[in-house]
Amino acid sequence: MNRFATLLLLLAALPVAALSSTTWFVDARNGSNGFSGRSSAVPKRTIQAAVNAAASGDCIVVAGGVYNENVRLSKPLTLFSHDPAVAVIDGRHAGHCLLITESAAGCVIDGLVFTHGAPTNDGNKYGGGIDCLADATIRHCVFKDNGNSSTTFAGGLHTCNRSRVSVENCLFVGNYAWASGGATLTEGDSFITFDRCTVYGNNSTDFIGNQGGIVVTHGSTGYVKNCILWGNSGMQLAAYGSWYGRDATVHVSYSCVQGGVAPNGIGHFYDDGGNISADPRFLDVARRNFWFRDNSPCWRKGHPDFFERDGQRLHMGFWAFRLRPPPPVAWTVEITLDPQGGDCSADVVERNVFDRIGCLPVPQCDGYDFLGWFDRADGGRRIFPEERVVGPCTLYAQWKECESPFFDVVGGHFGISSYVELDCRLAEGARDGRLWLNGELLASSEEEAFQWLWQPRKLGKNVFVYQTGRSCSTTAVEVVGLTFAPIPDPAPPMA
Repeated sequence: MNRFATLLLLLAALPVAALSSTTWFVDARNGSNGFSGRSSAVPKRTIQAAVNAAASGDCIVVAGGVYNENVRLSKPLTLFSHDPAVAVIDGRHAGHCLLITESAAGCVIDGLVFTHGAPTNDGNKYGGGIDCLADATIRHCVFKDNGNSSTTFAGGLHTCNRSRVSVENCLFVGNYAWASGGATLTEGDSFITFDRCTVYGNNSTDFIGNQGGIVVTHGSTGYVKNCILWGNSGMQLAAYGSWYGRDATVHVSYSCVQGGVAPNGIGHFYDDGGNISADPRFLDVARRNFWFRDNSPCWRKGHPDFFERDGQRLHMGFWAFRLRPPPPVAWTVEITLDPQGGDCSADVVERNVFDRIGCLPVPQCDGYDFLGWFDRADGGRRIFPEERVVGPCTLYAQWKECESPFFDVVGGHFGISSYVELDCRLAEGARDGRLWLNGELLASSEEEAFQWLWQPRKLGKNVFVYQTGRSCSTTAVEVVGLTFAPIPDPAPPMA
């Protein structure tokens, strides 16, 4: 690729504001605050150093890594990372992860994780993850485990001061404030929009109603649309008491709210339609995996006039891997595979940073079932194919002693009580692909088949298949007498 084409890719990857301004680079692993920060080859080490060096309207590109900082943003800048969960600001309970002051009005915060933020000022304490005092756009961000026992209000996000804030495709999980607004609080005649957000497992343990979710009060207005509010302590959506909320206004539409939508102290409350209160069927909340299980009522149930980038109707809630701009240049890293006593066809695989991990080799170990690839030798977190590559790493096979006979599946041995990951996906180029199971047509198009394969499926007694993504394999796979195969021709496979 010539230099001009590379430059075009770089420009396409950055927010529009960056095209007419200076772009700064930050890298917690490889940067130095003694560097200029004007290119990815000489990045700053801390976000605050880049903020201090930047001018109004500039863009700061934040590389993957953990930034142990309490950032103060006092200019209208763009803080940008290419994907959620890549760049983490860890407040270490030493203050807000990010304070947006009045002079930063118009800033954009895109693709960052905020964790362990907790304000340390005297008196009432607001906004562990972000304390926002100005107009802002916050999108593709994760707020997790912010707030502590001294955080009064808004463990995750606090907005006030007549600000207008748009929160798009964000996840709030595990945040805490003792008085109200475990996840968020909007007050002070402010305006906020939550669009395609998931608010789950946030807590508030005192005051009026134990309001762990979203709180709007003191003359403020909130729009909640295409969102999921579930599993928060007390009220999912509220004002902290009718006196405080009598002048507040909230509109809710096409959202999934546990217990149903209700005013809960909000003076002007509007159910604008399309709302549900059914279990969203998350894949694994214990591991904070908010992908949907089979038949989730939130799948493609957002507003019917708006669409995902694949052209299909919106999903409700946060979707971690909604398509994002690509990185400016492909950066290939190695993922080392440690089978931990098993045999594996590859010791190392290569992936581009920000690409999905995809299908990995399946190791074998006689007498043991393969449980998956994990991020630590002693277990840790299971790594799924749809997750993004952040940088070089080592993944470890985990095993469980078999309690049943073996069946050979795509070169790997699995017991019939196992969760089995199959290397069997829609063939590349099979645009009119169909999916058959024991002669039954399950999906008549590639898109339908892809959606069908996305969720865990029970294929037989105690036999489950978890399948995601696409690859170029067309191999039929037989599991306990069942044939599971995408094929391009109309004849169903033999059972």
